[in-house]
Amino acid sequence: MSDRTLTVYIKMSVMVLARLTTKCAHYGYMTQPAVRQLWRYPVKSMGGEEAAELTVGPGNVDGDRAYGFVETDTGRLVSAKRYGALLQCRARLLPAAGVEVTFPDGTTVDDIDELTRRVSALIGHDVRLVNADDPDAADVVAWGAPETLADFAPLHLLAVTDLDRLADEHPESEWDVRRFRPNVLIDDANPLVGGDGWIGCDLHLGAEVVAHAVILTPRCVMTTRPQGQLRRDRDILRTLARARSRVVRAFGNSPCLGCYAEVVHPGVVRRGDPVRIERVDPRHGVLAKAVDAVAATQN
Repeated sequence: MSDRTLTVYIKMSVMVLARLTTKCAHYGYMTQPAVRQLWRYPVKSMGGEEAAELTVGPGNVDGDRAYGFVETDTGRLVSAKRYGALLQCRARLLPAAGVEVTFPDGTTVDDIDELTRRVSALIGHDVRLVNADDPDAADVVAWGAPETLADFAPLHLLAVTDLDRLADEHPESEWDVRRFRPNVLIDDANPLVGGDGWIGCDLHLGAEVVAHAVILTPRCVMTTRPQGQLRRDRDILRTLARARSRVVRAFGNSPCLGCYAEVVHPGVVRRGDPVRIERVDPRHGVLAKAVDAVAATQN
C-alpha cells in the first residue's frame, strides 16, 4: 500500500468513526448519564454546600432553601438579585438543627440574633431570619415549591454538556456550577441535546428519586455576581442571552440554563448514581400548575 493510499484510508476511517460516534451519542448508546454533583443551599441566596447524598421529599430537597431573610419593614424576601453581598456568604446545615453561616471575613455564626445583626449590617437593611415552615413565611414560599423559600421549583437540574458548550462559546468566563445553583449536576451522555431535551421527561435519579422536568430555568443577574473565588462577570449573562435565549412559558424570551423539575417519586439520590431519562405524557403537578397560574396573569 502506497503512502498516499494509506493516508486516504486513515482519513476515511477517522470520518467514519466520527459519524458513528455522533450517531451513537444521538441515540443514547454512549456512557450512561450519572449524577456528578449534589448541592443544597440552606439559606436562600447564600452559597451552599456540596453533598454526597440528598433526601428529596415530595415538594423539596431536605434542607434546601429552608431559611431566608425578609426585610423587617416590607416583609419582602431578601435575594442576591438585589443584595449581591449575600452570595459572598456560605451556609451549611448543622447536624442537630439550625444553620451556620460563614461570612466573607471568615467568621462563622450560628446564633440567630448575631446572624440577623451581621446580615443586616452586610446588606445595609434590617432583616430577620425565617424558616420555610414559619407561619409568617407563608407569603414568601415558592409558588411551585411551597415547602421551600426557593424562587420557583422544588428541584433544579443542570447538564454538564451545557456548561461545556458555554465554555466553548466564551472561554474567557469561568462556567463554574456555583454560578447556577443547581441541586443536581448530571454528566449527561448526549452532548447533542443537553438539558433542553429533558423537558417533558422523567429523570430517574438513582434507584429511588424520579423528577419530571417542567420548564427551562430562566437566568438573571445573580449568575454574574462575585462569590468566593469567582469574579464579577457580566459576560456570563451576555453569553447566555446570545447562545441560549429561549421562549419559556410564563417567563417569555429569556436566557436559560438548566431546568426546573417537580418530584414524581421522593427518596435519596447519591453522587455517582445512574440517571435514566424517560419520555412520558405531560404531568400536571404543583410546579406545572404554578407555571399555568403565572402565565394566566400575563394574558
